[in-house]
Amino acid sequence: MPPETVIQQVTNAAAVCEGYSFQPTAANSVVLTRKYWPVWVIVVAAVGALFCLIGLLALLYKETETMTVTATDSPDGTRVDIVGTGSTEAVGRIHAALSALPGAAQAPAPVYATAPPPPGLAPAAPIPPPPGAPGAAPDLPAPATTAAAWYPDPSGHHEQRYWNGMAWTEHISDHGPPGTDTIS
Repeated sequence: MPPETVIQQVTNAAAVCEGYSFQPTAANSVVLTRKYWPVWVIVVAAVGALFCLIGLLALLYKETETMTVTATDSPDGTRVDIVGTGSTEAVGRIHAALSALPGAAQAPAPVYATAPPPPGLAPAAPIPPPPGAPGAAPDLPAPATTAAAWYPDPSGHHEQRYWNGMAWTEHISDHGPPGTDTIS
């Protein structure tokens, strides 16, 4: 059989196979080419798509913080109750705003709770004791700035302590959630 006939038979046989292209290079030769995805590429693509989808789905998840701030008239002035959870920044800023109000010595400190109490059972926010009184924050050195904010605890007992612009408060934070320092 002549070489050209053999090449024609090979081309006809390959033409039935899907995806091949033919490029004759001479009367007695042809180049058969097929592009395809190997199995490992399909597996990697499927796994990558799965992780990508899981990653994208994770972005749909959000948590909710809720703080309820209630101001009511009382015989001693205005009473402020704060119940719920919030970021350290929000709690610090609210506390600073309350401390900056006229009559700030009477401004109550925020109450920190992990969840709002049942209706009708909202706890009263405690009023911080005056400096030097039993239960007051310890006498600690003032920070270099007088701006009300969270600073490293100078006592070294906690990660951060809140400076209200005039004095250290009993409000502390250790690795995130704020709390109250128990002073004996």
